Amino acid sequence: MTSIATRTIKIVLVEDHKITRFGINTLLSTKADLQVCGEAATAAEGLNLVDLYQPDIVIIDINLPDKNGLELTEEIKYKYSNIKVIVLSGETHKEIVKSAFGNGADSYCSKLAEDEKLLEAVYATSRGESWVDSKISKPIVEEFRTNRKEVVQFSEQNFYQYMLRPDRLTAKELEVLQLICAGMSNEEIATNLCISPGTVRTHTHKIFQKLNVNSRTQAMRVAIERGLVDTETIARIRRKYNKE
Repeated sequence: MTSIATRTIKIVLVEDHKITRFGINTLLSTKADLQVCGEAATAAEGLNLVDLYQPDIVIIDINLPDKNGLELTEEIKYKYSNIKVIVLSGETHKEIVKSAFGNGADSYCSKLAEDEKLLEAVYATSRGESWVDSKISKPIVEEFRTNRKEVVQFSEQNFYQYMLRPDRLTAKELEVLQLICAGMSNEEIATNLCISPGTVRTHTHKIFQKLNVNSRTQAMRVAIERGLVDTETIARIRRKYNKE
């Protein structure tokens, strides 16, 4: 009897922690039809590997040393709309998840998920499906229901409509917001992101609109409340740009 060949799913892994990369690679290597063709510790290295290997899936950590993982997701999707992206993160707050999907992610997997869940995410994503652990999606949809005082059945359609609401922050807006929270002026943000002060002001205006705030202090408070930034992230940014 003739056997049917199984298609190999090529994967690029972008994760800055070496031990985590090793663990994920080891897990994926247990499946004959999954091939990790490249590993990267930074967004720049990851994009080079994507250009080189043209993988089926890219697994991206949301916190990378040189660039926000959501911005990398956006770049990959702009260049290669056919390549699937799974965002991997310890963040489960709705605003972060919403921004991930808004910037082109196909699936979202928590770092706290069991091994089987990541494998499930990889296979579902390879089939063209969007995958999110129900531990993340169900509470968000419950809030969706409660806030609108409507009877909305839990479904993928409702979840992704909520994730793609127009008030979500883009990757660049999230990056600017994090630098604002680290105490940077418009000029400092412009210099560090290699954009003009005018562009920073435009991003800041849109951020204020989406967060419904009128000042940087209010923006920082709302950002912390919504889980868009935390004290550890602020400290890391300050160290990176010598703002201590």
